[in-house]
Amino acid sequence: RTGDIADVGHMRYLYAQRVENDETFFVTVFSDHPVNIYEMFPTEGDAPGQDPVDIARPPGARRLLSAWEEGKPYGMFVYTDGGGTSAADTEALYRSELMPGRGWAPVELRDGERVQVDGVFTSVWEKDERVVTLVFDESEQGETTTSVLTSDEEPN
Repeated sequence: RTGDIADVGHMRYLYAQRVENDETFFVTVFSDHPVNIYEMFPTEGDAPGQDPVDIARPPGARRLLSAWEEGKPYGMFVYTDGGGTSAADTEALYRSELMPGRGWAPVELRDGERVQVDGVFTSVWEKDERVVTLVFDESEQGETTTSVLTSDEEPN
């Protein structure tokens, strides 16, 4: 009723999948504190969290998710525009203004690589020691979702 998973106990989640002969891929999530899903995923306004400091939010968009590894540059930030702007137009705005305007340079693709697969656009950007991947997807209802994935630059 409250939306707080902690009302039924401490949250413990483990997902495991065998990927090769003796190898298993797993993800764990746990919390000893309140975890209110109504607050995590509000129907209006921004989800709690933060935006990346040097990456623009899509114009008029609201934040759906903000997740990062504490003390590290790895993160995922997801936004929706609520409809009206296509994924192609949003990607073009980032490519022409929003990323270069903040000092980001595009990582050009190799011959044969595509920036659009099944209607989903992607682009990769670099600045100093960081690499950012942007993913733009348009729903059947006309809402564009922009996902920002942040990471360190790959070591040489």
